[in-house]
Amino acid sequence: MPVARWAAALALFVGVLVVVGGGCVTATYACPGGCPIGNSPAAFDLSCNQTDLTSVVLSGPCATGDTSPSRYLWSRGVSFTSPSPGVCHVELVFATGFTYSRDVTFTVQSVTMPPGCAQCPSFIAPTQGFFTVDNPSNTCVDAGLDAESDGSADAATCPPTASQSVACASPGICSGCRDNVSFECTCADADASDADGSGLAWQCIDIGMPCSP
Repeated sequence: MPVARWAAALALFVGVLVVVGGGCVTATYACPGGCPIGNSPAAFDLSCNQTDLTSVVLSGPCATGDTSPSRYLWSRGVSFTSPSPGVCHVELVFATGFTYSRDVTFTVQSVTMPPGCAQCPSFIAPTQGFFTVDNPSNTCVDAGLDAESDGSADAATCPPTASQSVACASPGICSGCRDNVSFECTCADADASDADGSGLAWQCIDIGMPCSP
């Protein structure tokens, strides 16, 4: 190949490299917002909303000396955090004599942010955060369906028999969960012409919301 043509080809090749190299763009991403606030809890899911739970006994770094269930109750269970890492032992004691016990390991954990972003402070969290207690049905408490003086009723936990058009004992309102969907039932007179009240039956609606964990 003549020298002039070879030089021209080399110049073109170098020019292509310059264009390609100049076209590279370094992607930038915004830093994710929000860091975990405080220590993370361990949660224990009970079989029913209302139980005869009498005490929550904690030992290890989680120990507080307070065994009152009201201190630890959440939606449908018990939860607690630990101020320092270590193994916490929990015992849930029910009036029926049923006792659930478990060891929970808490460790120092952190959230890694991308380079160039402010790093989140470390926190204490359980290595396993959710537990199912499966307390037996005899530990569940039926809050009853006693109507208030204005004719309304507190939303108690529905008994297993609460289904559309099934007979019920006394007027009232309850709520429950079936197939992971919340529902609400009203025990009311299904037949207004039935003066002796024997026409009481559940009238249920599907709220359409998933059940609380």
